[in-house]
Amino acid sequence: MDQAARAAAIVASSSVAIISCDLQRGIASWNAAAEQLYGYSAQEMIGRSHDILIPPGSDELHGDLASEVIARGGIEALEVERVRKNGERFYVSLSLSVIYDDDGKPTGICAVCRDITEKRRAKEALAESEERLKSLSDASFEGIAVSRKGLIVDANAAFVTLFGYDSLQEIIGKSAGDFAAPESRALIAQKNGNGEEGAYEALCQRKDGSTFCAELRGRQIPWRGELARVTAVQDITIRKETENALRRSEAKLIEAQRVAKMGSWDYDLVTGDITWSGEMFRLMGIDPAQGEPDYPGMLAHYHPEDAIKLDALSTQAIEQGIVFAVDLRLASAQGPLEWRHVAGAAIADPDGKTVRLTGTVTDVTERMLSEERSRVLFENSCDGHLFWDKSGLIDCNEAAVTMFRCTDKAEMLSSHPALMSPEFQPDGRRSSEKRIEIDKVAWASKRHRFEWTHKRRNGEEFPVEVTLTPVTLRERPVMLVNWHELTERKRAEQQIKDYAIVLEYQKAQLEEANVALSLLATTDGLTGLKNHRAFQERLSLEMDLAVRHHQPLSVVMLDVDHFKQFNDTFGHPEGDEVLRQSAKLLLTNVRETDMVARYGGEEFVMLLPQTDAAGAVCIAERVRQAFQQAAWSKRLVTVSVGVASLSEKSRVECNLIDQADKALYRSKSGGRNRVTNYSE
Repeated sequence: MDQAARAAAIVASSSVAIISCDLQRGIASWNAAAEQLYGYSAQEMIGRSHDILIPPGSDELHGDLASEVIARGGIEALEVERVRKNGERFYVSLSLSVIYDDDGKPTGICAVCRDITEKRRAKEALAESEERLKSLSDASFEGIAVSRKGLIVDANAAFVTLFGYDSLQEIIGKSAGDFAAPESRALIAQKNGNGEEGAYEALCQRKDGSTFCAELRGRQIPWRGELARVTAVQDITIRKETENALRRSEAKLIEAQRVAKMGSWDYDLVTGDITWSGEMFRLMGIDPAQGEPDYPGMLAHYHPEDAIKLDALSTQAIEQGIVFAVDLRLASAQGPLEWRHVAGAAIADPDGKTVRLTGTVTDVTERMLSEERSRVLFENSCDGHLFWDKSGLIDCNEAAVTMFRCTDKAEMLSSHPALMSPEFQPDGRRSSEKRIEIDKVAWASKRHRFEWTHKRRNGEEFPVEVTLTPVTLRERPVMLVNWHELTERKRAEQQIKDYAIVLEYQKAQLEEANVALSLLATTDGLTGLKNHRAFQERLSLEMDLAVRHHQPLSVVMLDVDHFKQFNDTFGHPEGDEVLRQSAKLLLTNVRETDMVARYGGEEFVMLLPQTDAAGAVCIAERVRQAFQQAAWSKRLVTVSVGVASLSEKSRVECNLIDQADKALYRSKSGGRNRVTNYSE
């Protein structure tokens, strides 16, 4: 009896709820701690069934708890759900033991109850957090690995795939250095050893020995009671190739501009900034170290008269949106005069207001000099992550906040998904309609990746690659969204396309310039006839053909009679007009196969293929009469003519020009205004 009294006293004063029941679950004892835990007094509970404490739907140990306790001889730390008098549900840990009578026969069950609700909730929260982290890690574009004491202890599926392994088990236990290329192992070891968190680039090595360029970012985190390092690895091979392609394209553009002696420029009317390509500095004679000049400084590099002309054209382009092209002289206090061909075009904003002038400058000094001679280019992740369900956004990472230009997570999570996209996608479909279809595909396929155009808080649109992955959080289905921004890649691709267009444009300009230079080199600037050089080339060709095929060939030389006297009397402008009209008369009296050229001064020459001496004399006489009968403004103009033709006796060695010149001299000596045929 003393022992029973002492036991009763201990139970009564215990801070742990202690309850005893008979084998039919009827409550036999109920201490003060049980009153505090469950909310029922001893008077309310003694004699009542223990089932009042079990929430509806609970069926622990198949409903026969007493038999299970007796069979086992007791149960330790059984975690079950219970309900208080006020209806609140909570978790307890039960330690159950059997009560025997003096004969050793089981007569009841004693239960020691401890409230473990907070512990259970913390455990569930930890499990949910780990599940979310695992879902985020598995859906990430980046490979993520956790290392402790230099050895890999966990990694996501992207990391396994990125490094070419078949399973996570192959990776666990490996050294972090096993994933680095030999030339980058020291760098990676240094970054890991120093605990640096900034992003850096290194060369990584796959299982098969191949390497790839990667961007790495690491951070120290608590891991199961110890410090570990989580490292995110992103394959930037495509980005590097794009950057290299852009650099190669820029190099090609620079080389093309150097070869073509062409530079490009851009004038931002909003900021006043002027941007020059590298070739522009050479063309303008400026050291690149000095930087681009401002607008007045740029004008100062041109001849004062031409600077005024360029300023006027620029103003007109800004006001009227026109395209202009002009040849200008550079300002040069000493040295030969240099010319630049300046082309420009106005660029307007969506409102039609001109905001930029852009164009090219080409060195046309050689062309201009030729004309003058002839009559002048999840928090560790940098990707955005987001959880959402039918009710809206649940959670996101800082990269998503930054990507959408939100002030903080609260602002980001307050946005509706429909507000994060423009009304229409690039394919012309409404974002709201297309999003519904994509969501259905994602829920059905468990993962869906595609490109999308989103909209930042400031209204700016930007392209992303999106991965939708359905996951379960807090026993409800949610969608994990992963955004990988494509703005830089799209911009680089567009720059490459733009540079290709510029190259094609400059190539076309260069070809046009070459054609123009070729034409200028063979054309007489005053009369438009072929010049002395072009005539000699054609004569050599026709002579070879005539000799080879035994065909006739004749040359007719003409000289305007008393031309110096005409110039002295009426002036050089009138003399130039006589030469131009003479060219027209000659062209109207020859065949398409014949050639008329200005040989020099007031001398002209006609090359007559397939024409013998008789035919040449006939044509020469017709031309002489045409001059005599023409209506001249000042006085009658006549010509003296000399004719020379190939003969059978002198077909190999024959200078038709010399012979025609001698025949012409005879015509002039014989009184002028006549035709003389050279004869041996």
